[in-house]
Amino acid sequence: MAKGRTCDRCGAAIDDGKRSDARYCSRACMKRAGEQRRQPVKNERKRQARAADPERVRARQRDAYWRYHEQALACASRSRQKYREKRNAANRAWARANPEKRIASELRRKYGISSKTYDALLRAQGGGCAICGARPNRKRLAVDHDHTTGKLRGLLCEGCNQALGLMADDPMRLQAAAAYLGDRS
Repeated sequence: MAKGRTCDRCGAAIDDGKRSDARYCSRACMKRAGEQRRQPVKNERKRQARAADPERVRARQRDAYWRYHEQALACASRSRQKYREKRNAANRAWARANPEKRIASELRRKYGISSKTYDALLRAQGGGCAICGARPNRKRLAVDHDHTTGKLRGLLCEGCNQALGLMADDPMRLQAAAAYLGDRS
């Protein structure tokens, strides 16, 4: 034991094997001394800071809150994105495995008709486009409907459906276009 070296907390002699600047006999004494020494000082400093400038303390607390809040939102956003990607991959796999169910679901959701109604409408039109008579090849015929009333008008090929859309479903425009083509031919 070294002469004159005693623990600052309990007064016990400090072992010679300890560092020469050691102030405590054990980790437990060091920890207890730290708790006793630091905690009251820390709390006192907080009280003094609040008393001196309460608005500044509130602003710092608000900043700390929003910093945490932004981190939490970013973490939640990443989590949602990860879940969304997983869910979308599962949905795409289901759509590839069940093409008929996907088409039936889309017809029901968008136009309120079943696959049987679609097939009956296609047979009634002679198996092709209602305007030009083209038969469906790779793509199904588009369901043409009135955008204001939602009433079904028929099944159209992609070209005829786009032409009607570009003419804003206006019969006068279509007649003017037909007259223009008739005059110029």
